[in-house]
Amino acid sequence: MSGSVGIILVVLILAGVACLRGGAGGIGAFMLLGAIVLFITTPMGEGLPQATGDFFSSVNSVTTSTVNHGHGGGS
Repeated sequence: MSGSVGIILVVLILAGVACLRGGAGGIGAFMLLGAIVLFITTPMGEGLPQATGDFFSSVNSVTTSTVNHGHGGGS
């Protein structure tokens, strides 16, 4: 089953890129979005939402501390 999902993902990505290069940006973006959603909903990508949330939490904490404490340089 996962082999067929992989083939569908590859086809969606290739078709999306081909549409983007061919000037059909809306259809290409829709196909790439479909590939992302399909990947997240399969067991292969089940950890992706948590990993994305952890990444943005880390970025948020670093940028917040930098903004609140300044860059350390003085003038």
